[in-house]
Amino acid sequence: MKILIAIAILLALASGAYADSFMAITYDVSAPLGNTRDFIGRASWRGLSVEGRGFFKPNWSAGVNFGWTTFDEKGDRLMEIENGHASGNQFRLMYAVPIVATLHYYPNPNKYSDKVMHYVGGGAGFYRIENELQYGLYTFREQNWHFGFCPEYGFMIPAETVFFLFNVKYNYVFKKGDTEAQSYLEFRFGISDIW
Repeated sequence: MKILIAIAILLALASGAYADSFMAITYDVSAPLGNTRDFIGRASWRGLSVEGRGFFKPNWSAGVNFGWTTFDEKGDRLMEIENGHASGNQFRLMYAVPIVATLHYYPNPNKYSDKVMHYVGGGAGFYRIENELQYGLYTFREQNWHFGFCPEYGFMIPAETVFFLFNVKYNYVFKKGDTEAQSYLEFRFGISDIW
């Protein structure tokens, strides 16, 4: 609960510190890459992000992004174990929770016009990664905070009183402890407002 309160405060500060600010909420569809795909091969349809940004120059904004993505997969794939291999019913689960500081550049910042506003940027910060493997009666779980980064490209389409936001974000999370580096690609669709 404390971390959610801290995130809410950071988002409020990020979106309210500048004359032109915006808050966005997006639905995220994610495709696993690299080690993440080796562990879970299925795309995730369960993701959500909340982001606050403030414009400190006409073409630049800084902010904070908080997200949540769940990957899961049922199967009976062959697993390597210490003295051989094993197979059987398995359930694999991975939670990724990024909390990152962001910086974005807008080549044509028409915040108050009816034109599409493109942007490029990204973020860096901390990711909470939890991997779980349920195999028969046994459950194996790893949880770690990792450092990671996330470049992205997106655009905002003005509507009557809000913007529709679309972007593609690549998340790379560095190895920590026994948890390998993780990576996944997000396709984000949402709504935002500038004030």
